[in-house]
Amino acid sequence: MELRLKTDKKDHIDKYLRVWNGLMKLTGKEFEITKSLLELYLDVKDSGVQEPYLSEIVFSTKKLKPIKESHKLNHANWYTVKKSLLLKRVLYEKEGLTINPKLIPQTEITFKFLIDAGE
Repeated sequence: MELRLKTDKKDHIDKYLRVWNGLMKLTGKEFEITKSLLELYLDVKDSGVQEPYLSEIVFSTKKLKPIKESHKLNHANWYTVKKSLLLKRVLYEKEGLTINPKLIPQTEITFKFLIDAGE
């Protein structure tokens, strides 16, 4: 069975993230912050920047400042949200922060449902 969701470029990130949010269970604020991070990520990517520099730019102090301001996050609030997004696997932290590659909007995704026979 194939389900289709029609969207436009403006709402693509929001709708794509809502599909994944069923698994990640983000709060409203976490959802909006993640959406802002994805918008920034795609803007920087559209300018021709690729990984690993892409994530370095997205999570730079200069680029994060407007996101923190728009979501009214001080240093402590950002730390708390970042910690939660790391626990929910929205963000990964190795040599720096990166967005979970599964959350980068695609035009097509496939889900497989595995049903546990024991329940």
